[in-house]
Amino acid sequence: AERVRIGTRMAALRRSGMLAVLVALAAVAALAPGAHAAVFSGTVSGQRLIYLGKFCFDYDPMGNSVGSISAQINTASTGAKFMLFDDQDTSWPAVYDNENCDCNCLEAAAKEVQPVPPTTAGGTPISEHDKIIEKLTPRFWYAALVTCDIQISATYKLTFIQADGSQEGVNQRGLFALYITMFFFWGLGSLAQAWASRWLWRARTFHPIVKLFTLSMVCWFIFVSCSMIHWAVYAGDGVGVPFLHGLGHIFEVLGRVSFLLLAMLIAKGWTISTTMLTERVQLLTAVGLVLLVYLILAIWDLAGRNPATTTYIYDSAPGVIICIMHVALMGWFVLRVTQSYKEESHTEKKKFFLYFGALYSLWFLSVPFFAILGALVNPPWREKTVAILVMLANCVWYGVLGFMLWPSRATTYFEIQTDQFVASTQQYEDL
Repeated sequence: AERVRIGTRMAALRRSGMLAVLVALAAVAALAPGAHAAVFSGTVSGQRLIYLGKFCFDYDPMGNSVGSISAQINTASTGAKFMLFDDQDTSWPAVYDNENCDCNCLEAAAKEVQPVPPTTAGGTPISEHDKIIEKLTPRFWYAALVTCDIQISATYKLTFIQADGSQEGVNQRGLFALYITMFFFWGLGSLAQAWASRWLWRARTFHPIVKLFTLSMVCWFIFVSCSMIHWAVYAGDGVGVPFLHGLGHIFEVLGRVSFLLLAMLIAKGWTISTTMLTERVQLLTAVGLVLLVYLILAIWDLAGRNPATTTYIYDSAPGVIICIMHVALMGWFVLRVTQSYKEESHTEKKKFFLYFGALYSLWFLSVPFFAILGALVNPPWREKTVAILVMLANCVWYGVLGFMLWPSRATTYFEIQTDQFVASTQQYEDL
């Protein structure tokens, strides 16, 4: 009994420590420069080309204004210029990180150039208001301070506004509608799963497979809720709630990794064909590595990504590693679920392994698939296109598994009586 109490305390301490780490990571992300914003402000210092902010404006074939940029810049330094660039190859891509591009080169690549006079005592900062004209396609526009090798410091505030008065970039348009729709879907799904979990708990059949699925669903619901609140606030102030945005993505990682563990356990036939959890160390090592890389990827996306570029998340080193790991784990998943299928004699359970293996092997491949798809989609449409497809795909995967785990069906596939699995499920409870 004493060993059980000690193990329980240790598990509680690990969970508390993990929660503290996750909140700290989200706080770090919240303090990072905003990559998803329509209002940028702060203090900068440097020389040559100093990035201030970017925004994706729409286009109008008739040549009408598609939006505006309002800039207030306060500096005591001389020789600075406020410049606007777009994402054409001859503009921002040609000058950013190009040390051979001098002041004349920078001015030639800029779409707008405005001198920034030094602010003297009692003076006023520059206040610039530029209308954006674009006839061909949505583009990212970049605002920067430029000096000719003179070190300067300045405070600034930029506000980007679309022609319709909104502060949503083309790359972000529709995300609030997506997350509010998903909020109701995942909310109803979580409520249904909570009811099912309560029913199973009262029947003493709430075993770890169902617990893990419920945990994964709750993590996704928290992610969607945080994202919905962030984008709702963003629509009003152009900034949103960066802490919730970061925290939501951390819970997305937890939802993905817990679902990965769930799929691997089912593939091994645990609580379906066997009560023994073998290869526990290898299983924990694989899941732990995936969790670590996912967290690194999330923090890179929220705090480490260069906001002056449109680099795709899966073009990063952790993004590539995640894709490789998913392909490798899919191979392991297929081998294990095939082995479980061959060893199972129960007709209904064999069908379960067949359908589960066919459908959820696609889940493993979804990450590299969406990575390739995102790389093929132009940056103005990439974020929302991938977000919509990821959400819809996960709705299907979770919906199907929720259907299989519903109390009236679960006993067909799972050896679900808790009392029969105290020894083996304790291994899971200690994860």
